[in-house]
Amino acid sequence: MTKITIFKKNDLFLGFESIGHSGYENRGKDIVCSAISTALQICVIELGVLKLKFDLKKDEKKGYLYCKLKEDEAQKAQVAFKTLEIALLDLENQFAKYLKLEVKDEVN
Repeated sequence: MTKITIFKKNDLFLGFESIGHSGYENRGKDIVCSAISTALQICVIELGVLKLKFDLKKDEKKGYLYCKLKEDEAQKAQVAFKTLEIALLDLENQFAKYLKLEVKDEVN
């Protein structure tokens, strides 16, 4: 199962952490893992296109991806993160056994 946490603070999206492979199918045939990866990567690419500052950590073997913006950059990235959230919610609704999504509000 893939577990994804989206981080928010003061109603602004700041980033996400994704852990694990979905386990829907074998490597190379896993459409759920592919859809999750695509959604996450599109968000990261968009942050780069917007020239925003963010931390990025990844380990493909472990199915790990972490992306977090600097707080002063957050306002510029809200459309990218909202789109990501909508895509992941849709995937979670279709494949709840393989994806768990949590939106976590950070305390000041």
